[in-house]
Amino acid sequence: MKAVQMLKSGLLTWGKSTRRNVACKEAVAGPSPSFLKNRRRVNEVGDEMVFRVLTETGREIHFEASSASNLQLWVHGINLITKQATSGVW
Repeated sequence: MKAVQMLKSGLLTWGKSTRRNVACKEAVAGPSPSFLKNRRRVNEVGDEMVFRVLTETGREIHFEASSASNLQLWVHGINLITKQATSGVW
């Protein structure tokens, strides 16, 4: 289980490595088609609890939420903080 934090600067961070600090561009509910294609367990129950984060560098990072309400909170929160961080208005 990853302990994920969203900072006010628009950075999404998990773990202690600097490689795990990414500048978010957008968060979307649901896995990407390439993620589903590469996943070995095709009909897994938890696929509806997956959300992906698109980074400024073009990477896609997938996370699994513990519930549907947490999924919506993460997606909405990441998009809101990213929008505020890019506009510079707090």
